[in-house]
Amino acid sequence: MSKAVPENEIRDITIGVVIVSLIAGLAYIIPVMGFIFAVFVPLPVMLFRIKLGRINGSLVPAISIILIYLIYHGQGSDLVMFAVLMILGLVLCEFMERNWPIDPTIIVSSGIVLVGSLAFLLIYGSFSGKSIVGLTSAYIQKNLEMTLTLYQQMDMPRDTIDVISRSAAQIQYVLVRLTPALIIMSILFVSWINILTARLLFYRFRVPFPDYGLLNRWKAPEQLVWIAISSGLMLLFPSTPLKLVGMNILLILLIIYMFQGMAIASYYFDKKNFPRWARTVLYTVIFLQQFALIVIIGLGFFDLWLDFRKLKQKEVPG
Repeated sequence: MSKAVPENEIRDITIGVVIVSLIAGLAYIIPVMGFIFAVFVPLPVMLFRIKLGRINGSLVPAISIILIYLIYHGQGSDLVMFAVLMILGLVLCEFMERNWPIDPTIIVSSGIVLVGSLAFLLIYGSFSGKSIVGLTSAYIQKNLEMTLTLYQQMDMPRDTIDVISRSAAQIQYVLVRLTPALIIMSILFVSWINILTARLLFYRFRVPFPDYGLLNRWKAPEQLVWIAISSGLMLLFPSTPLKLVGMNILLILLIIYMFQGMAIASYYFDKKNFPRWARTVLYTVIFLQQFALIVIIGLGFFDLWLDFRKLKQKEVPG
């Protein structure tokens, strides 16, 4: 006979399902800013996966996705997105339990989810008679139409709406061809932000968490800068395919240098003993203000030469 699930674990599973479903629901019903909630869908999945173990912890996303399907039946693309985010949370925990360093944890987990998602799209496309490009194009077109409708409801200037409407085909063309980079960027970012947030949450609930060391000392491999420069030079060539390849590579590297820039900012926040409320405000400004985010990416990129944290000096013996 199978062992019965203890009552306290049934309670935790129920709480987990409610939290995951609530976050996913907020991501679905709140226009524009709902993506903020979607980013944190993996977080409660990670918490209850570590707390309850592999089998019982996996019940939380499994039941949640069924519940979300029953509530939002017919919203296939959103259901797939939530499922991918929950699976990402489970995969991250597998490597966290093995005490892998943070770099391979994020890279391998993101890679597994990317390959799995690609395989799903290939299988789905074979049954629906649509290619991955066709599915992607249809999804982007749908979201562009929804965005225009939202702008109209928000009473945005008619001239702005007309410009976007006339440029919709060109925007769709570019976004479809930048989709590989945008997807990789999204998964890397979601993995990174959820691991950082999980570290605080797990300590709060006394759940084991890997020792990743001082993450504000983290830096990207120095060789990446030459790939970034090469991809930037590709944008100068007249060949459109070459430009698109360069742009995809550059976008992926930008998110990596953003991680390094955030580590630099965190390093100085710690050095200057910024209070938690001040850090929260500054982090919010960084993510909401494009100029601040560009500065952070610039810090990460130029850290190779300027060594803002003087890490190279500390590595010199004697």
